[in-house]
Amino acid sequence: MAELVNTAPRFDVILSSEVRPANKSVAVLMGTGDKKRFGLEFAASVVPALITVLTGMMGKLMPAIPEDERPNPQVLDTKSITLAMNDEGGVGLILSFEGDFSITLAMPTGDLPALRQMIDEAIGLTDKKAKH
Repeated sequence: MAELVNTAPRFDVILSSEVRPANKSVAVLMGTGDKKRFGLEFAASVVPALITVLTGMMGKLMPAIPEDERPNPQVLDTKSITLAMNDEGGVGLILSFEGDFSITLAMPTGDLPALRQMIDEAIGLTDKKAKH
């Protein structure tokens, strides 16, 4: 990790958020355990990567937290999923969420058969649930 110049406190709650079109940014008002409030502003270009980094770090953190103390993370519901392909033939998925933001996930083409299998499994699970 890069050298820290200014260390922010630990944030415990998201109080509000807003878009700032003039700055091409997203602002988030965060709260600490001792009820202090801090505004954070992120350039639109870093938001998808920030989401990905935080999600990845949560995946590494969760096994270190005792099961009975693990937070119940909020699920992001997708509005739509679209196939993406770049000029080199690489593939990915564009996940669109409520609030009109999206994340593009690139994937190795070698993982496509595993993705197909997971999709088939998901369809099978929803089919079983619909029959009951």
